[in-house]
Amino acid sequence: MIPTREDSLPDRVQTWIRNAVDPAATVRATERLHGGTSSLLHAVSLDTATGTRDFVLRRFDNVQWLREEPDLARH
Repeated sequence: MIPTREDSLPDRVQTWIRNAVDPAATVRATERLHGGTSSLLHAVSLDTATGTRDFVLRRFDNVQWLREEPDLARH
């Protein structure tokens, strides 16, 4: 998985997911997934002390939807 600039995750998001999973982890790869209508989806692979772990990260980016439904992420 080699991200393009528009598909890559911001550094602050990569830091957040590493800290949430294992602060010593390193980001192995990220890839933009297609199909989200109300959010951006990314596959994220982290190298940890116990091996590679894979995740799907959802980021809500539709500002209008978030204004209309601020609890959208809870659904």
